[in-house]
Amino acid sequence: MKKTLIVYYLIFIVSSSGCATLVTGRSQKISISSSPDNAIISIDNIIVGKSPTRVDVNKDTGKYILVEKEGYYPQKMLLTTKLNNWFWGNIVGLIFFDLSSLTDALTKGMLEYSPNQYYITLDPINATTRNMNIYDLRREVKYFIVSNHNEIIKELSIKRGEYTNTLLRMLKIDDENSDATIRKIRGLSEAYLEAPDFSEKVVEMFLGK
Repeated sequence: MKKTLIVYYLIFIVSSSGCATLVTGRSQKISISSSPDNAIISIDNIIVGKSPTRVDVNKDTGKYILVEKEGYYPQKMLLTTKLNNWFWGNIVGLIFFDLSSLTDALTKGMLEYSPNQYYITLDPINATTRNMNIYDLRREVKYFIVSNHNEIIKELSIKRGEYTNTLLRMLKIDDENSDATIRKIRGLSEAYLEAPDFSEKVVEMFLGK
């Protein structure tokens, strides 16, 4: 009897939730910001606007963001994906001979972009421009950390990700020193829980007072 109730309950979940394609759609909105603003944003070599922007992107793997602005080195970044939560409901549906999961696999409805917000810093071609005004750089790093504090903390818990990689670029940390730097930043995040204090200590450690 208990087994039958579980079966009915699972069928109810599948039928009420619908397939992932219907719930989340075949595309997703993502936000793209840059420093400086008004950079040209392309996705898979198609221009979609200027930063900051919010664009509807078809769900698929292997898509790239390209950010370009005159006088700056272009930055290319992979749009990372994961399975959305509704897909697992469809797996249950497939067990009961519901083919919606197969449809999702074909239409990419099972995917979602994660993260769905990207902040990209462009380096000036004339590098001395950046070094000329350390005060602006400190202010920019503090703003980035405070604005993206939650995402940075999440990535530090799993070593690193898009936001922490951007922070490393802003701090001018090379690949050889990146792991050691991440460990130091993680230590600061554990000692200073509030975003303003954390950002202040990161800037002091790597850019001075």
